[in-house]
Amino acid sequence: MGRAIDLTTAFIVDPGVLIDFHRTLHRKGWSVPHWPVEHGGTGWSPVQRYIFDLEMRQRGRGDIHASGSISFGPVIIHYGTQEQKTDISRHPLGGRLLAQGYSEPDSGSDLASLKTRDVADGDHYVVNGQKI
Repeated sequence: MGRAIDLTTAFIVDPGVLIDFHRTLHRKGWSVPHWPVEHGGTGWSPVQRYIFDLEMRQRGRGDIHASGSISFGPVIIHYGTQEQKTDISRHPLGGRLLAQGYSEPDSGSDLASLKTRDVADGDHYVVNGQKI
């Protein structure tokens, strides 16, 4: 912190800058503005969120909503246990990094395009497909 940074390129070449920036947003309560208030969101209206996103893009930061806050967080908020919801509400991805740990042949990370089939085998089914 305290160093001069060209924000138009720093996020691409310096992941540490991105983490510092995200933590700063988290301290202000702005790291997940699209989440419900009870889970760390801002309570902003869609127009307020649009203005925030527009201002971020105009300053060279683009969309702050990392994969985790768009895919992981909402899934936990909707389907998670109470313990998981409490944890994510206390720490709404404030600088934490998440990684997507799957990739499939001919699908990459697009799990909706996976192809499997089930085959009856007595009293149960066997699901066939490819997993790497």
